[in-house]
Formats: sequence, C-alpha cells, structure tokens
Amino acid sequence: MNPDLRFLCWAAKTALASRAGAVAPLLALGLLAAGLAGCGASFDSPTLLTKLRLLALQAEPVNPAPGDTTTLTPLVYSPSSATAALEWSWSWCPLLGQPDDGYLCPISYDDASALLAAAGVTAPVPAFDLGADPTASFTNPFPPDVLATLCADGFDGQPVDCTNGFPIRLSVRVTEGAATQLGTTVVSLPIAAGAVSNANPVPGALSVDLLAGTETLDDAGSVEVPRLQDNVLHVAIDDSQAETYGGSGLDSGTATLRETLLVSWFAERGGFHDARTLFIDGVESLADATSNKWNPPAAREDAAPTSRLIVVVRDDRGGVGWTSATASLEPTP
Repeated sequence: MNPDLRFLCWAAKTALASRAGAVAPLLALGLLAAGLAGCGASFDSPTLLTKLRLLALQAEPVNPAPGDTTTLTPLVYSPSSATAALEWSWSWCPLLGQPDDGYLCPISYDDASALLAAAGVTAPVPAFDLGADPTASFTNPFPPDVLATLCADGFDGQPVDCTNGFPIRLSVRVTEGAATQLGTTVVSLPIAAGAVSNANPVPGALSVDLLAGTETLDDAGSVEVPRLQDNVLHVAIDDSQAETYGGSGLDSGTATLRETLLVSWFAERGGFHDARTLFIDGVESLADATSNKWNPPAAREDAAPTSRLIVVVRDDRGGVGWTSATASLEPTP
C-alpha cells in the first residue's frame, strides 16, 4: 500500500474504532474521502528504519491552478549515504485506479487525451511518463469548469469523488540495487476559478526532554539521549499549520472546518510509544499530537552511536511535510 493511504487508513480506522460518534463525521470530511476503500487488514507500518523506505510524497503546491506546475518531492530513507545510487521512475494518471491492481493506470494516454479533448480540454495533455529525476513536475492544463463537469458526469464511465477537487494519481518507483519501493499520492486539481490551494504543513525542529531541560536535536547529533528509557520527544508544529477552510458541514450546508493532522514517527533504532499521533480540533490536542515517547535500545542489542529520527506530518486535504534530526545515544547501558 502506498505511504499516504496507509497512514490515512490507520488514522481513520483508529479513530472510528475508539472514538464517540462525533469524531467519525470529522474524519469523514477528510481522511475517509482520501480513498479508504483501498485499506486492507494490514495498515500499520513499522516505525523502525532499517532498509530502503519511501515514507512520503509531497506536492508543492498541493492544488496547482490551471497553468501552474506542482513539484513532486519524495521522502526516502536509505541506510546507505550514496543517494546517487537511487533510480527513479515517475508517472501520473487522470484516473485513480484500484489498490488490487497496484493503482496501475486503467486508461491509455491516447484514450485519456481523446476523452479530455471531447470534454473541452484544448491544451496538450501531459505525457503519463514524468521522467526519471529525483523529483518530478506536473503542469495542470485543465480548466476548472471542464473538471467540474467531469466531477458531475463522471470520467470514462466512472464516478469521480471531487470532495477536495478533481483527483489525479501521481506515482513513483524508487530503486536501490535489488530493493524497490513504490509510492503513490493523489493531487486534487481546482474545479472552481480562483480556488486557493491548500498549504503543506511545515513542521519545525525536534527536541527531547532531558534532566537538564528540553534540548533541540540537530543533524550533527549534538545531543546525547539515554538508552533503555522513555525519552519524551517533541516536534514543533505551530497552531496555524492546522488550517481552517470553508467546506460542507454535517447537514450538507457550508461550514468552517479545521484540518486534522496526522503525525508519523520513525527512527533507525528503538521504538515509539505511538507509531502515529493525531490532532483533531476539539478532540485531540496539538500538544498531545506533537509529543511521543522514544525508547532507544540497550548497547548490547544495538551499539550504534546515533539514530536518525524522522517525523512526517499530513493534513486531511493532501498536504504533507516532514522534519528530521540525529540523536546521539549514550555508550551504555
């Protein structure tokens, strides 16, 4: 399962299983609309980083206006420092596809171009192959009114869920030697002129509570963290990163909504109390969502002197951002 969908599945399933009925509608407005039909029984990804992992895909801007270009950036973890050894293959599709087929594009480029031209698209449709660079670009050629019509009438005989805009799928294959990771994300294109793009969340620094006080972690591993105990980690996320926006309320009328944030925690060594934490306005606080307990292993189990930490933050409208740091581990115990 792709990284975006896996985490959204976890968030929705956890909340719907454990919260009162008031939470379900909140998530249904965002997380459930992101494609939970693809969720399977195994949705909880390990937090331990030991091999090539594709952890997230970011589109910037999240919702490119007609004529604008969005840049696709992957978050990849590799135990090797030789990033030049990574190989990339990017693609996009105007139909989302099915999880059972690995989200393969279910329509050919020629058929898609013909259908889009018949719907009123006059600009050339971008090639499905987006290249083999570490990042990819997609330029939106579609007029909002044409996409709005496709939302209402369907595309290629299939209904389209345009809750956050017209959805297209962007995918990448990253290869390092014999290891391969596949990732996919959904970008929602504007269906109304002048629509404002969602902003990607921007998490700040990681910090840890120590006896001497809270210390900010850095890439150099300047802060030493004890082993074999629950160390409280924090990720700095400003309250403004959970944006407010106009949407549909529970009665199908207009309402002012606030984004849900899903925070995912990763480390090269040790385990977390929570694999993921949630901010839901009025239900789960931002302070709780941005803190977690991390327990590094004993030196006899893993004597490595440092551990890379990565935190990914997603909102329920397609935004994603991340931050990272390195913690030094005490030589003993």
